[in-house]
Amino acid sequence: MTQQGRDRKQRLVKKLWHEDTKTELHLSVYTGVLAIQKEYVMAFQLLKPFLDQVLQGYIAYGEYLQSKLPLESMTLQCLYAVDPIARGH
Repeated sequence: MTQQGRDRKQRLVKKLWHEDTKTELHLSVYTGVLAIQKEYVMAFQLLKPFLDQVLQGYIAYGEYLQSKLPLESMTLQCLYAVDPIARGH
């Protein structure tokens, strides 16, 4: 490396690590955020199996209700048409 290259390298290192307080601030913020993000990811990984079970239960319950409720009943469809709120009056 030439002398000019070494001088440039020293200036950059000095500016980045010794003179610029923003660099230290950014590194501190990134370090703090990384720890928080790691905790969040680990908590979500613990909750994922539980959330999958809740979703499966919700889907099963919805299928059960669809099979048991008389949604195809002509009487219910006619009563729905009589309701003034449903008709928009």
